[in-house]
Amino acid sequence: MVRVINQQTFDDVVKENMEEFGMAVDEAIKEAVEQFEAQGVNLSNIVKSVAMAEGKDPLVLCIKQLQDLLKLNSSSPLNVAGLLNQLREDCDKDLARRVLAGKEAAYPTVLDILDKFSTDDSTVILCLQTLTSLMNGFPDLLDRRGVKTITMFLNTTKNVEVLQHVLYWAQICCVNHEQNRQLIMDEGVIPTLKSLTEGDMPTLLPELCGLMRSLTLDDDVRADVSKAHVHASTLAVEVLCPLTNLLAKYRNDRTLVLELLLTINSLIVRNEFCAKVEEAGGIKIAIDVLIEYPDNERIVRNSLMLLKGLAGNDDVKQKIMQTETPSLVMLALSRHQKSQMVCNAGLSCITILSLRSQENSKIFMEQGAPEIILQVMKIHSKDMKVQRNCCWAIRNIVSRSPSLRDPFLKLGAEELINAARRQHKNIDYDGKSALRDLGCKVDLNEPWKGKGKHIIA
Repeated sequence: MVRVINQQTFDDVVKENMEEFGMAVDEAIKEAVEQFEAQGVNLSNIVKSVAMAEGKDPLVLCIKQLQDLLKLNSSSPLNVAGLLNQLREDCDKDLARRVLAGKEAAYPTVLDILDKFSTDDSTVILCLQTLTSLMNGFPDLLDRRGVKTITMFLNTTKNVEVLQHVLYWAQICCVNHEQNRQLIMDEGVIPTLKSLTEGDMPTLLPELCGLMRSLTLDDDVRADVSKAHVHASTLAVEVLCPLTNLLAKYRNDRTLVLELLLTINSLIVRNEFCAKVEEAGGIKIAIDVLIEYPDNERIVRNSLMLLKGLAGNDDVKQKIMQTETPSLVMLALSRHQKSQMVCNAGLSCITILSLRSQENSKIFMEQGAPEIILQVMKIHSKDMKVQRNCCWAIRNIVSRSPSLRDPFLKLGAEELINAARRQHKNIDYDGKSALRDLGCKVDLNEPWKGKGKHIIA
């Protein structure tokens, strides 16, 4: 377990080194760092500067000046602008500076400034930028007051730039923090997000999509229970169709296409949502995007992931197979065979589309699946995830169609799978499953054999 200390503990040890051992400031700091690191203490949240040891750290002084200005009735936006920029730049340096700023009450101080000058858009933007810098990687500071500030601006401001900064601040607060996500959702933010989605403001879409995705994350190791699925489902009911329509509308803007694909993929978490996207023209849009951006790896990957996600609904899967999707998937794999992320997406797409379907498997065989899949195995022999996805794709294609085994075997599938099993022990079971369905000799271990002894009837 990683050990941590606070700034005061570190400063006390530095002071002790100076007073007890007569060390100079920089020597005392170096000695303190060595002492704590030898004890296995993580000092990433500690400011280790001479100015800090001498009580003259510019960050601390900056926050104190802001607090003093707030007490003056004569304070103006011009007075606080320079100090806010200084605070923001200091917070951008590293986590330790942000933790120190939090300890010195920078968060409530900036919120007080935001309240005082809420009608001055330039100061509001500076405050929001400062809060974003302060809480980037350090979202624990958010409280109900901050959440109400977020929702207030989202509901009242007409300034698009202010909205962009509010949405980005909210997004930063959600990363790695389950409680913050729940606080924002409990504040009833979804109707506002839906209204903004339908507001036809393309410049706002990247931040809007980013916040929606961050609300569906499950990345907080401190949380026992995550509401990621609940949040995704609640959002999907309101915004999934508008987002799909926007994807069609802004198909020629690669930045918006990527943002919308990422967001839709994060929301299709239930069977009926796949059907909703399909009804809104999702299959055609995904295909059009694949055709429009064949060389853009990130867009190709996320288009494939969208098709894979939609195929989770069996009815939608059959509609996908009635389009040119199989040939486009194989073309994407062939074109981007050196890209791990495209290969994983394409192979996953093949896996789910060929699952329990002889007809679909035959279609992929006609599109050259054996040659391309095994070529990908050769290129990415060191990548465990690609090797596993190759095994799954092969298994699903041949599991119900023994007649499809020979093309794989003639191209050396057995040798490649065995090589993958030797190199990546974690995919041994997946490799054996593929070999079994290819009709190859494979030793399947029985994890437990009942002996019939001491069984009470």
